[in-house]
Amino acid sequence: MKKFSFFFCSLFCGLFSTIFAQTGVSVSPPRLYFESDPGHSNTQKVTVTNVSAKNSLDLAISLGDWEYDEKGENMTYGANTRPASCASWVSVKKEENYFTLAPGEKKRY
Repeated sequence: MKKFSFFFCSLFCGLFSTIFAQTGVSVSPPRLYFESDPGHSNTQKVTVTNVSAKNSLDLAISLGDWEYDEKGENMTYGANTRPASCASWVSVKKEENYFTLAPGEKKRY
């Protein structure tokens, strides 16, 4: 059984909101672990929540690579730039790349 894990770094970028507004986004789970036999596929979903009570959020989904540096800090990189990248194995539906969450709204992708 092939096991691999990766972190959806830069999963959401492009928060557009009023400068003085308090906004936030919650992603659960923040890290996904996949297990799949060779030749098989696996689907997992994340729940994205706009924790603001007043402001909508415009969000974009992107994938990226990560690894720990010599100090143990998590370093992030563009997708498919690390030797052990799994980003090419993951896909996001084109119609779900960009979306808006109303205040308090939650979506599962």
